[in-house]
Amino acid sequence: MERQTTSRLASVAIRRDLSEMAQSSLDRYYAVHTTVVPDPERRTKSVRDMGYHLDYLCESLWAGEPELFSNYVSWAAELFASLGFSSQILPDSLDAVWTELNQRLAPDQIETVMHYFVMAHGRLAENTVTPSHLVRSAPHSALAATYLEYLLDGRRQAATQLVLDAVRGGTSVQDIYLHVFQPTQREIGRLWQVNRITVAQEHYVTAATQFIMAQLYPYIFAVKRVGARLVAASVGDELHELGIRMVADFFEMAG
Repeated sequence: MERQTTSRLASVAIRRDLSEMAQSSLDRYYAVHTTVVPDPERRTKSVRDMGYHLDYLCESLWAGEPELFSNYVSWAAELFASLGFSSQILPDSLDAVWTELNQRLAPDQIETVMHYFVMAHGRLAENTVTPSHLVRSAPHSALAATYLEYLLDGRRQAATQLVLDAVRGGTSVQDIYLHVFQPTQREIGRLWQVNRITVAQEHYVTAATQFIMAQLYPYIFAVKRVGARLVAASVGDELHELGIRMVADFFEMAG
């Protein structure tokens, strides 16, 4: 309990001065890498990235789960690699962030936060590559693969018909959600991460999936009501609400 309290206090301290720390961390990075002379646009993006590192660290500290930060760092490493960045940029950036935090946090907080950075660097050393989320052995894998192929080709009507035909043929809406929508949404996230698709394509697939989900509402709302109510909402400025929409629909399918 005491360790969790310390990690949450560290989270609050970082969150309070996050923007300033992001800028200071970047200044530390450039002070070490003196041969790097960024243009204003690159500097702005680099400050943003430092802010992301600190933001995910804050959430991980608040939850008391170092793995959350390690997972983020592993994800960021794949993203940076797909953009052609040097493999040393991310670990060096993390070192700059750690040096900044070491100057600002209380001694007990520093000890706790150091554990998070040690784990993150360990994950980077593993050089993990995220596999495709479309697994052939998974239920309805062929349906999911065809569905994603149609949407990446811009064929929303064909994708809609594919899903409706499957449901009319006996596939449950729950299976469509779990084994078609969920893995394909994860896969488009991975494809964007490794620079295989654009943000516009990702948005198109997500919007199309939301549209197709709406076509399934007659099946979802046909279930007998049990008299319970649920409020489902995204947090803060989170714009990716498809996941919570799916969760809410499962409650609808339970009455």
